[in-house]
Order: sequence, then C-alpha cells, then structure tokens
Amino acid sequence: MDSDVGSLPSVKLRAQAFEEIDGIEYERQVSIEVDAPLLAKLLSWSHPKQVHRLRLLCKTANSIIMTRNFARECISHFIPLAATTKTSDSNSLTEQFDRIAVSNLAKTKRSSMSFQKPSEFEELFFQWPPLYQHVFALDFMPHYTSIGRLIGFGRRRALVIPPFIGELKSLVRLDLAMSGIAGLLPDELMSLTTLEFLDLSRNRICGGISGKVGQLVNLKHLELRDNELEGGLPVELGSLSKLRHLSLAENRFSGSIPDTLCRCVQLVTLDLSRNMLSGPIPSSSMGSLVSLTHLLLNNNKLTGSIPPELGLLSRLRTLNLGKNGLSGVIPGEIGALQELRHFLVNSNKLGGEIPASMGGMDNLEQCNLGNNGQFTCLFEFEFAY
Repeated sequence: MDSDVGSLPSVKLRAQAFEEIDGIEYERQVSIEVDAPLLAKLLSWSHPKQVHRLRLLCKTANSIIMTRNFARECISHFIPLAATTKTSDSNSLTEQFDRIAVSNLAKTKRSSMSFQKPSEFEELFFQWPPLYQHVFALDFMPHYTSIGRLIGFGRRRALVIPPFIGELKSLVRLDLAMSGIAGLLPDELMSLTTLEFLDLSRNRICGGISGKVGQLVNLKHLELRDNELEGGLPVELGSLSKLRHLSLAENRFSGSIPDTLCRCVQLVTLDLSRNMLSGPIPSSSMGSLVSLTHLLLNNNKLTGSIPPELGLLSRLRTLNLGKNGLSGVIPGEIGALQELRHFLVNSNKLGGEIPASMGGMDNLEQCNLGNNGQFTCLFEFEFAY
C-alpha cells in the first residue's frame, strides 16, 4: 500500500452484534475503530467492480481506494499480474498469455466478423475511474491481443474509449460495435500499430478522424459505420495499404473523396454511403482498386459523371451510386463488369442511351435506373425505371 496511507485518519465502523443471555439472543450496535492501513487491507479484497460504491463509504476509504498501489493490489487479488519476468518454466504467466494470444488470433483468422465475448475485466476497463484504467492497462493488459464487444454496457450512461488504450501495444483486434461508446476517437488509439481489426460501428462516436489514422499501417478491417462522425475524410487513409474492408457509412462526413485511396489496392469492400460527400468520383482512385467486389457511394451529394475507369474493376459485384447528383450517360465500360450482380444509379441526373455492352452482363440480378432523366435502349434489357 502507499506509504501515506498511515497518515490518514482512522475510521469508526458500526456493526450489529448478537449476544445470548439466559438463552435469549439480544442484538446490539458495536462501534469499531479501524486504522487506515488495516482498512486498506480489508478493502483490497473487495471485487474491483465495487470501486465506485466503495468510494462512497467515507473520505478515508475514498482516499485509500484512489491510490495506484491499492488499485494494483485490489485487481491482482482476482487476476494475475501480466508484468512478470520471463523464466524457463513452461507454465510461466508470460507463456500462458502467449498461448491465449495465439488462440485468439486463430479465432480471428477463422472469422473476422465472429462475435467475441469480453471478459469481466475488459468490460470494467471501460467503466473504471481513469486511475484504475491506467493501472489495468499497464500492469495487466500488455499481452492482450483482442478485446470483444461490450454488449449491454453503456445503456444507462455512455462509455468512452480511455486514452490508456494506447498502452495495449500488442492489440490486434478491437471490436466495440454496439457498445454504447460515445465521445471522440482518442489519438492514443491511432498509436496501436499492431491493430489489424477495428470495429467501432453503431455507437455514438462524434468528431472527426485524425490524420494519425495513417499510423495504423497493419489495419485490414476498419468499420466505423453508423456513428456521428463528421468533417472531411483524411488523406492519410491512403497509407493503410493492407486495408481490405473500409466502411464509413451512415455518418456526417463531408468534402470530397480523397484521391489517396488509390493506394489501398487490397480493398475488397469500400462503403462511404449515407454521408454528405460532394464533388466528383475520383477516377484515378476508383480505377486502381482492382480487388473491389463492393463499392457503395449512394446517398451522398456527389456530382459529375460516372468514371469510365470503373469498368476496370473486373471483380465488382455491387456498384451502388444511387441518390447523388451524377449526370451524363452510363459509360460503355460498365458492360465489362461481368461479375456485377447489383447496379444501382437511381435518383441521379443521368440519361441518354444505355450502352449495348450492358446487354452481355449475364450475372446482373438488379439494375435500378429509376428517377433519372430519359433513357433510351436499343436492345432487350430488363431494368427498374
């Protein structure tokens, strides 16, 4: 315990006692005076989830509980310290954590979208006072590779991502979707260079995305759908060269789509739908994303023409450009997308002749050209209009 605990005042505790006299049991109040060091020892065996309640006992209890040494001792009574020295013992804590890390990573590889239930202490990490968050991150979590969703938490009060998340230097997967998270994205989150999977979708996160996101060079999956994020899309997104899934849909992003996305050549899914993005679709960016299977830019304020370079995306299965302000004609290069299943350009300002090349798109299941200008078609072609 902290050396200054001994200087704290003692505490008088009241308790009920029972005494039997002549076969009759009597109840009486007993007052016990406990010095601060003894109280600290007693409280340290309380479950760490009781921290908020214990602080309300008295001023002395609050002073004891809000010390770093107490926090460390209290938590260590229930889980082992991770900051131990490596030994040759095969059952060392370090090796145990390593085996857990390999197991978690194997689960992640089996299904990147599979639900992982967090441990009780992972949940507490997002609810504790900052002191406990810091102690837990430094002393108990350095070997963590994965944190799962906090389903059911944050309903009564919003949770925030603590800045101490930046201490988890081994973290590979962070899945906090639907967890009641609010507030800003801390810059410390952007320092987790080992992170490969980040899902913060369906929360109440606000503010913008810092340019520091470009530091997440190992990121493969970034899901920020359905939040309250705003501002422009940072050009540093182009530094995420390993990214395969990027979804920023259902936010309030504005400005143009950055050209730097052309560097993310491993992208399979790009979903920027339901924002307030404006300007043209950058042809150089989109035409180079040859691994794309799903491109969703619908429900924005995009203008200009449909880039012919989209015809280079030979693996594309879904192309949704609906509900924008696009004008001109459908480029003939679209007909080269032989894998395309869903083609939606409804609610724009398009028109003119439907290119004959689209007549050979045998895999097309849905084609919506509705709520545009006048189209003409010189061949037999089924589409929604």
